[in-house]
Amino acid sequence: MDNPDVKIFSVMYDKDQPYSCLAWVAAGTAEMPILVYDGDAGVDKDMELLSLFFEYSGSMPNSVFLNHELKVHYKHEGGGTPLPAPEIVGIIDEMLDEMKEGK
Repeated sequence: MDNPDVKIFSVMYDKDQPYSCLAWVAAGTAEMPILVYDGDAGVDKDMELLSLFFEYSGSMPNSVFLNHELKVHYKHEGGGTPLPAPEIVGIIDEMLDEMKEGK
């Protein structure tokens, strides 16, 4: 989070189920990533951001790691299981190393 070369954001679906975007932000902390609203899964399935990386399956949480060239470095379809923090740190460190090496 402290590296200026790393940007993290979360995508929210089903606004107001159970909280609005503003309620989630108000309940969050300084470490909480930027929050982006991307549609209602049960209503219109217009999840444009999600559809760039995954087929809609209703499975959450999903994670996508984009490198410094905005190319997909790693994807994880959660199926109810988020990536463990040590794995996230490892993926980010790998991406930063590749950026420094000019890959």
